Amino acid sequence: VPLEKLSDQEAAKVFVSMLLRRGQDRLLNGLSKEQAVELLQEEKLLRNCRGQLTEVLSVVDEVISAQIPLFERPP
Repeated sequence: VPLEKLSDQEAAKVFVSMLLRRGQDRLLNGLSKEQAVELLQEEKLLRNCRGQLTEVLSVVDEVISAQIPLFERPP
C-alpha cells in the first residue's frame, strides 16, 4: 500500500524528530525543534525527497553519517 506524500512541514517534522530520537540534536546547532522545522521546510535537502517518507529517512541517515551541522549557529 503506497503511503500518502508528506507535506513540507510533515517531512521537516519527521526529519527533526528522527535526529532527536537518535541523539543527534547537536546537528541542529542550538536551534529548537520548532525553529529547525520552520527552516527545514524551505530547504532543498528535504524538498528533493518529494514527500516520500523513505527518502526523508535516507536523508536523516546521510546527515548523521556526515556529522555536519545543518544550520549556522544562532548569534
